[in-house]
Amino acid sequence: MLIGLVANDAGGAKILSNYVKLNKQNYIFFLKGPSKKIFEETLKKKIKNNFNLNLLKKCDLVITGTGASNHEINGIKKSKEYGVKVVSFLDHWVKYKVRFKKNKKYIYPNEIWTGDRYSFEKAKNDFHKINIKIKIKKNPYFEALNKNINVKVKKKHLLYVSSAKQSGGVTDLKIFKKLLKIIPSLNLKSKKIIFKLHPSEAIKKYKLVLNNISNDYQVILIKDDRLEYLVRSSEAVFGCNSMALVVAYKLKIKTFNCIFRKNIVSTLPYNNINILNEKK
Repeated sequence: MLIGLVANDAGGAKILSNYVKLNKQNYIFFLKGPSKKIFEETLKKKIKNNFNLNLLKKCDLVITGTGASNHEINGIKKSKEYGVKVVSFLDHWVKYKVRFKKNKKYIYPNEIWTGDRYSFEKAKNDFHKINIKIKIKKNPYFEALNKNINVKVKKKHLLYVSSAKQSGGVTDLKIFKKLLKIIPSLNLKSKKIIFKLHPSEAIKKYKLVLNNISNDYQVILIKDDRLEYLVRSSEAVFGCNSMALVVAYKLKIKTFNCIFRKNIVSTLPYNNINILNEKK
């Protein structure tokens, strides 16, 4: 069997690259954005990448991520044009329908895979009017995390993970500024904060503003996708509805979801993740 893999965004790439690692098959890769680097880091080898989606017609099955770019949607569309079964693996718990929207039209795969019961029920509800199969599959990325949960790494810093976009005009920069006022009350030892940018963000978006913030913490901007290492080496991890918070929680790192605005609610289905709000 020849399986085509179509990915762009980091979330889908984490899942699909670990799927490849756990499932020995013949694969052909169609990777854009940060996904190629993630695949190569996960598989520890160079990837022969393809940019011509017409090659999907050679595949027996196509699996895509579900990111914010059109790359995965184009992969779904091409696969269906060639009569190739296409499956999409959902990598979060929000905005399911919009992940399949392009030019005001919805382009759905033949089948959707979800990584847990919560996402399965949400997908069933969101797509109940659409003729599409929905299945629960073990999330291969989380499976990989569980295998290495006991790896010991020295705690060097605090970590804030940007999600690039928040709802209602709220930015990660606004959230981070509020967080700086709250962190001293959390009784954490570290005085260095790593601000990890989303792969789609440019450092210059934050650099000038963060350099002018006066506080007792050393803030370091980083655009590095060694997420698991950055999380493991953190005393605590902060963010707003970021998948990285789930990664931290699963790795048993102290984790805080920053919900500082009334128009933002927690979308992470893990009750044991600490919530920070303006009342804290």
